[in-house]
Amino acid sequence: GAFPAPFDKVTFVAEPVSNLVHADKLSDTGASFVASRVHSNKEFLASTDAWFRPVNLYIGPDGALYVVDYYRQIIEHPEWMGEEVVKSGQLYNGNNMGRIYRITPTGAKVADWTGGLKLGDASVEELVKQLSNPNIWWRLNAQRLLIDRKDERAGSPLIRMAQNPSAPFGRLHALWTLEGLNQLTPNIIAQALKDPVAGVRENAIKLAGLHLATAPQLASLLLPMQNDTNAKVRFQLLCTIGSINTPEALEARNNLLFRNVNDQWMQTAALSGSAAQTSSLLEVVLDSFRHQVPAYASLVQQLSGMVAGGKSSGDVHHLIQKATTLPEAEWQAPMLKGLTQGLKMKKAKAVSGDDQELLIQTFFESTSGGLRNASLELLKVTGVAKAPSLKKAFKKAVDISSDEQQPADRRAEAVEFLALGDPLPFVGLLKSLLNPGKPLSIQVASLRTLSVIPDNTVAEFLLRQWNNLTPQVQNEALNTFLVDTSRIALLLDAIENGQVQPATVGWQRSVRLMSQTNLKLREKARKLLTKTDEERANVNKAYQPALALNGNPEKGKTVFLTSCSSCHQIRGSMGVHFGPDLGTIHNWSADAIMANILAPDLSISSGFDLWEVTLKNGETIQGIISSETATSITLKNVGREIKAISRANIRSLKGLNMSSMPAGLEKQINHQQMANLLAYLRQNK
Repeated sequence: GAFPAPFDKVTFVAEPVSNLVHADKLSDTGASFVASRVHSNKEFLASTDAWFRPVNLYIGPDGALYVVDYYRQIIEHPEWMGEEVVKSGQLYNGNNMGRIYRITPTGAKVADWTGGLKLGDASVEELVKQLSNPNIWWRLNAQRLLIDRKDERAGSPLIRMAQNPSAPFGRLHALWTLEGLNQLTPNIIAQALKDPVAGVRENAIKLAGLHLATAPQLASLLLPMQNDTNAKVRFQLLCTIGSINTPEALEARNNLLFRNVNDQWMQTAALSGSAAQTSSLLEVVLDSFRHQVPAYASLVQQLSGMVAGGKSSGDVHHLIQKATTLPEAEWQAPMLKGLTQGLKMKKAKAVSGDDQELLIQTFFESTSGGLRNASLELLKVTGVAKAPSLKKAFKKAVDISSDEQQPADRRAEAVEFLALGDPLPFVGLLKSLLNPGKPLSIQVASLRTLSVIPDNTVAEFLLRQWNNLTPQVQNEALNTFLVDTSRIALLLDAIENGQVQPATVGWQRSVRLMSQTNLKLREKARKLLTKTDEERANVNKAYQPALALNGNPEKGKTVFLTSCSSCHQIRGSMGVHFGPDLGTIHNWSADAIMANILAPDLSISSGFDLWEVTLKNGETIQGIISSETATSITLKNVGREIKAISRANIRSLKGLNMSSMPAGLEKQINHQQMANLLAYLRQNK
């Protein structure tokens, strides 16, 4: 509308939590677009007022941008509100407020349209004229009124607008308005297919697709457009010709696909055609497969999935044979992955014993890790009950799992293979592999296989070993508790007695625990995961007077530097990057910030809990585990960082179930210092 470049071609996004309106410019990239900031490190509109809540945006009839500001102190889901917030009386602060901002270019006229709009009284000719207005508000409302009126007299002026060489927007809207009035003819579509503006040609192809049944002659006009210079036109053409089942259309589809194979949307368009074309297209892709171009593997996977999702089990058998036949090819693993995805969507997932045997053989004999993994994943979906060599296969998997000379990934695969049957006979081996000194991939594989045992074996074992498991292993271990109610009960008991920290459960698992169908466990989960310790509450209560004091931000900065900067930073500066950056909490309420200051364990941010590592040489180190690899962990501590501690050098590793931030800050600062610190942390600078 009224905005000058570059803001005439941007998208605006209202972001109420962060108190801003974001702007992205759009640039063409093949069949789609890419978004990027108009200005780096700068928002279109941002406010230091934490109550500023932009929730919606509109373009007005004057071309200005209208921003709806909800204006509230608190916007938060009630499930995650602390009790102190609910009881604060602040939930409805701002419910009698709100703003609408009108944003215009410098020097714009006042909003004279607010006195009343007369577009509804306009004649047909006047409405058709508005279809070429540079402001989309007028174009869309004029089109809506024309279609609502169903006035047959609109046909002639609309046809003239559809042929107006100086009005590309007008031509576009006229075509769709004629379609809405059932007055669009094949001749008008044929003219639009040759339009000099790519966007009009793209829409003309869409319209042609709607008329192919009654005007099949349009197909002969579409196919030559496979050489169009515009990528979006070619994309729409590929979408449309998928419904044309002729040799010429199939040839055009293949040409369009392989000339634009690296564009994921062109791939999707090629796959949107008739299901009868799927197998033939897969053969074409395999014949022209280029392993150095990842798009070909993606196509094989998608097409194989579509075949597996079909009705013919014979097609699945044929593809399994192709994917397990020597010599190995780069397309075999994607083919098996696609079959896995497709069969997951079907009720009948079983394949023949011969096919299972082929997959087992490939898993053990292939030199390709990708092909082995793809075979295993497909076996997990189909099962192995019919395979005649199953007993020998399990013994071979045990041998590989136990062989420390084998690569870690190969051993991990073998451990997961044991989950295809009953892992109970191998429980001793699996427990021995769940050791901090073992590669991470093997530990995770052992966890997943132990979890298959249909009782509480794994849950009870994990709880006994909990403090010896690293964060990533703990994270994977938590998933093993969510498989049934008996294991969930054990997990909740462990949280209740302090063995497992609520913060390690994570948001998604917390949601599952607090929304499960078992009422007793659901209520217990909600109590535990939102629980406040009585002793912490007493300390917090003693500091409530600090909330009523006027804080001095400058003096609060001194408190931060003295008591907090040894572990924390403010927006990446002024301190040590050890604990969470406190520049993100300025929108928190003062009482919520104070509660976490006084009780660090109240809410331990994921990844900031304290661990103790004892090395084989007797040295003991405490700190945060900042990263893990298959063979090492990185331990971060205040003022120093110990990198790449080899798992082979670890004697024991123990989670201390406590925040890395020391408790007892109330002994170091008085009420006024707390008020000053809160004032400093709540600044939005």
